[in-house]
Amino acid sequence: MPAHHLDIERFSLTCLVAQDQPHPEHVRDRLDEVATRLGTALADSLAAALDTQGHGVCLIRRIELDLALNADATEPELRAEWAQAIAVAIARRLSGDGDGVVRFSSRAAQLAHFLDRLGAGGAWSLWYHRQYAGLCALPDAMAARTALLADPATGLASLQLLDGWARQRLLGVLGAAECRRVLDDIAAAAPPCSPAGEHIVQALAACGTSPALTDAAALELYVALATASGESPGLAGAALVRAVATVRAAIARGDAAPLDALG
Repeated sequence: MPAHHLDIERFSLTCLVAQDQPHPEHVRDRLDEVATRLGTALADSLAAALDTQGHGVCLIRRIELDLALNADATEPELRAEWAQAIAVAIARRLSGDGDGVVRFSSRAAQLAHFLDRLGAGGAWSLWYHRQYAGLCALPDAMAARTALLADPATGLASLQLLDGWARQRLLGVLGAAECRRVLDDIAAAAPPCSPAGEHIVQALAACGTSPALTDAAALELYVALATASGESPGLAGAALVRAVATVRAAIARGDAAPLDALG
């Protein structure tokens, strides 16, 4: 698997040729053909230009590059020269901080930031969350759920990265039905894990969700369980946190029926 993955959202090319060039259309068509096959050469150049140990996410809003190419060079030579220039420009932008460059330590950190901004109401105005633009037409609860479940493991890791208040705000955005679906789908994708009783007991004291919101409380307890155990609890873990959330709600409202049934 490659150490780096590069996505280019839009690639614009403007060709300027000398006034005495007898076949400018041919030059344009040739450079268009070179550009469509630039990927492999660019991958090779990036491998040499970037740190192969990096696992973070870097977003660059825009790179403009002025490059003089020899129209008489072979296509492999053109691709290699062009790719090298792009790789150097990318490496130069990533070597420092500034406007138009945003970094996240991981995909989960990027998703956590998006979910935090979605909960706060400012996600869609940020250029570096443009990859989620397809969710903009959805209600916020559905957008959050879709982003979380695109990759359940990354979704769980992003929930773990959110601080207490940000997570509470997101749970409120999700609502009961979407909290239930997120919990079920993350748990279904996870392997079985070790007994979790003591982890849930420890998490109960810090659970900030209102006892009446049992689905939101269950999702919060599930995230706490995953954090404490270092694993993604499966469906049995999901059933356990739901039971605990239900008992917690019954205690809060003074209802003994669920307690008697469990007893």
